[in-house]
Amino acid sequence: LRKQARQLYQQKAGFSPRAIQSLQERFMAHDFDGSGDIAHTELRKLLNDVCPDLATSAEQRPQLLQILAEADADGDGRLDFPDYLRLMRHVQDLKENERIEQELEVVRKSRFGRADVEEFRELFVGAVAGREQQTARSGISKMRFEELVSMIGGICPMRSCERLHLQEVFSKAAVASAAAVVADGNKETSEISGVQEIEFPEFLQLMRLLIDEDFAGLSAHTSGAANKMNNK
Repeated sequence: LRKQARQLYQQKAGFSPRAIQSLQERFMAHDFDGSGDIAHTELRKLLNDVCPDLATSAEQRPQLLQILAEADADGDGRLDFPDYLRLMRHVQDLKENERIEQELEVVRKSRFGRADVEEFRELFVGAVAGREQQTARSGISKMRFEELVSMIGGICPMRSCERLHLQEVFSKAAVASAAAVVADGNKETSEISGVQEIEFPEFLQLMRLLIDEDFAGLSAHTSGAANKMNNK
């Protein structure tokens, strides 16, 4: 059973059934001639779309060629769907590593301690959990403005003028987050009916800003904030 499960996992490159369905649609969108594989011009377009930095960098070309060699099982230079899944697994792993490095850098600059970061992560995940369980739009949690308002409202009271200020700083953070997503080659995930969203690193930076300016008396209420929210 373990061997069969491992083989099945490898065949699907670790993607869930829902993710595979989405990737199948994206694969077909890049298979312009409907041949069942992606090659030549199609492959160049695919690489420019999913990993633009690798595709356009002479310095990173060896890494790109290695990824393609590992994805292309029979080495014919054409990617069928299983090859495509392996490629996307490599790409997602690279982006996840980059995301972790970026988050660590944000944590360092935020001057929050490890316990503070974990508490804010708990608040962030709790604020977006209900919606993301329903939409399951992506594997990356993102927070919307109303979710931030609800979260902060659960910690300390907020006046209408403070809500307006919060909207302003949230919008700036959301613009920066969307720009980072586009730069990362995921433009389609940054355009969801014009709704502004932020990921955890931007949320952490936002909380640092709000605490430093003592927004709505927030600095006096953030210690144990996750427990306060859970008790409501």
